[in-house]
Amino acid sequence: IDIVLNQKRHKKDIQHLMAQRIKDETYPSKLSWQTDDKLHPTLEKLLRDKKYLAAFRAFLQSEFSEENIEFWLACEDFKLTASPDELRWKAEEIYQEFIQPSACREV
Repeated sequence: IDIVLNQKRHKKDIQHLMAQRIKDETYPSKLSWQTDDKLHPTLEKLLRDKKYLAAFRAFLQSEFSEENIEFWLACEDFKLTASPDELRWKAEEIYQEFIQPSACREV
């Protein structure tokens, strides 16, 4: 008898949890959507933090693909450049290092 009663209670608990989950998904609380960006930051935001950047770079090194983050960083630096002469120089450098077919760190 205890087994049957426990199964019924367990089934009711599961049904309650499922109903609560549906309710939560249908009517998300203000807290969940207001802080979602803080709870799930973008990769770009994470990479602005030096410790996360270092961790991601170490991961990419372990996967033999560090050139991807280096290319992204070079492009971010390029976007912040104001001088037309510097832009031309940086564009050529990015092309030679990452883009041209014989680039040593081709992406």
